[in-house]
Amino acid sequence: MKNKRFLTVVMGLLITCIVFTAGTFPAQAEQMAGYHEKMVSEEQAVDTWYSVGRGIYLLYGRSKVVRAGTGKVSISGGTVAGSICDDLRLGLYLDESSDNISYGTIGVYHYSETEDTSVSGYEEDIRVTSG
Repeated sequence: MKNKRFLTVVMGLLITCIVFTAGTFPAQAEQMAGYHEKMVSEEQAVDTWYSVGRGIYLLYGRSKVVRAGTGKVSISGGTVAGSICDDLRLGLYLDESSDNISYGTIGVYHYSETEDTSVSGYEEDIRVTSG
């Protein structure tokens, strides 16, 4: 039961992180061609998105959630642009679900950089519902 709950939290985090990152550039959202590489284990989950399109801003994005003990997780994420951006933003949303159908956001973390090509952030020892 713990593993199912952990994976549910992980998938919610990964999905919302990728959605927020893509939403940063609404004019480009429909043209953003890319692919995901996902790795899920008992202790962590990582989702990496790679761009394959020409002329788009975001080249790469990654989100990760790691079990940090009983009832705790640590999350991290980052994105890389193809050129210097006036304002580059990253949002990590931590969601949980007891049924894998409806999700509730239990944490929202925003990071930004100006005049840069990358942004990243992390949060440690976030309390989550155990089990």
